[in-house]
Amino acid sequence: MRIQILPLPSNVVGELVEEPFALIVDECDELGEGGVTAWSRFKDECGARAIVFTAETVEVVDRYAPEPKTEPPPVQIMHDGSDVCAAQMAAILSQPVKRRAYL
Repeated sequence: MRIQILPLPSNVVGELVEEPFALIVDECDELGEGGVTAWSRFKDECGARAIVFTAETVEVVDRYAPEPKTEPPPVQIMHDGSDVCAAQMAAILSQPVKRRAYL
């Protein structure tokens, strides 16, 4: 079980800036002793707006993190042998792949 902090959009009222957040509890199969009541109390005591439980692994990333640089996966091109088809495939595969997941 892991606990991560997910920043939520800031609230600005005049000069007052509030930085709300949620808690993400991943790799969690059971809520443990005290169950929902204990986790609700923990959420309130630390000031979180929400708490999310999942058995899956979740990676919370900084919303201002730079775009990850990834190499495209190796691809074997199969085509009909014509130069036009090969040129079209090469043009498609040379375009950058944009993938990014946000919570």
